[in-house]
Amino acid sequence: MIAAARLAVPAPGNAEAMQPHTSAQDTPDRALPIAKVTTGMSVADSAGEDVGTVVAVEMPGTDVPPQVHDQHVRPLMARGYLRVKDSGLLSADRYVHGGQIGSVTTTDDDGAVELTVPKHDLLTAH
Repeated sequence: MIAAARLAVPAPGNAEAMQPHTSAQDTPDRALPIAKVTTGMSVADSAGEDVGTVVAVEMPGTDVPPQVHDQHVRPLMARGYLRVKDSGLLSADRYVHGGQIGSVTTTDDDGAVELTVPKHDLLTAH
């Protein structure tokens, strides 16, 4: 008769043994600011200068590529991005990646997005 091998089986409910390890940094305790943004919101840079109006919101992991130079496409898609219609007459649209969003204020009307960077640091559409 062959002896049965003993297997170490975690006790039911042993969360540490049953779950992959994640640190506090891996699990946000609040929604990402980009999740609160909707089209039509006004956008201001870190100095309070008007940047324009949000015309598109793509969440992190999107499959929709932005119209920027190739080296910027994958980082924007990974972090999520806003496409902002620039307030200038002859200006190109600008792209804001998710990490550049400082705060989002929602109102009954459209709301506002405040950035953590100046307008000149934003990528422009080509």
